[in-house]
Amino acid sequence: MTGAATDTSAPPPNNALGGILGVQGSATGTYGMTGNVVCSGSIPWKIALAVDTVMDDGNSDTGTVRGGLTSAAANDPTTSGISHSYGVNPAPADTDATLTLCMRI
Repeated sequence: MTGAATDTSAPPPNNALGGILGVQGSATGTYGMTGNVVCSGSIPWKIALAVDTVMDDGNSDTGTVRGGLTSAAANDPTTSGISHSYGVNPAPADTDATLTLCMRI
């Protein structure tokens, strides 16, 4: 992780791929998961699928590891944050997309 905290600022740390890494909680849900989650942004589609397959069920919409497009709102209550990014649903047209990957803690 990177990120230098000062007495006036504490920017979120970055993951090894340059995306933001953080912990958040949401009553409306993050990708359909309520409670606290740890999320990591700017994850290439293939890496997100591989991580979810190894740690969970390989489906972006179910389980304790979920993902969605980095540009999409992860806690949009109108869609429950369900992304259909990988898994049993059709793959996105752009498999070069970057995703935000979250895990319920």
